Amino acid sequence: MPARSLEIQVYRTDHVQGSPLAAVTLIGYADFASPDCSRTHRMIKTIQKNLGSRLRYVFRVFPDPLDSPRSEEAAEAAECAASQGKFWEMHDRMFEQPCAFDELHLVRCAKAVGMDVRQFRREMQGHVHLAGIRAA
Repeated sequence: MPARSLEIQVYRTDHVQGSPLAAVTLIGYADFASPDCSRTHRMIKTIQKNLGSRLRYVFRVFPDPLDSPRSEEAAEAAECAASQGKFWEMHDRMFEQPCAFDELHLVRCAKAVGMDVRQFRREMQGHVHLAGIRAA
């Protein structure tokens, strides 16, 4: 029986690493403020290392404010980073060095990954990305 291919829907709001022609597509939904998601992040890094170019990783922000009160702020910070082309740097930093996700810590993360902090603060204070996060 021939192998069947599964059509994977990738949305414009998704964050993607790897080629659309990769043999394997892994879609992850995660909350930056969740310790379980931080542990999963480490496993995904190992999978990426092992599969290399054979893997395309699609990440979807999935905050859970009932479980983690600051998860929407963390998701907003990631989307602010995306607007500056620094999504994956901020993604890795927030998972690898979890923090309180308050304004001070998020600004430190933004600075550490080389973001324009003024733009970051403006977008965070204006909740520029919040509607998109909640709609996803």
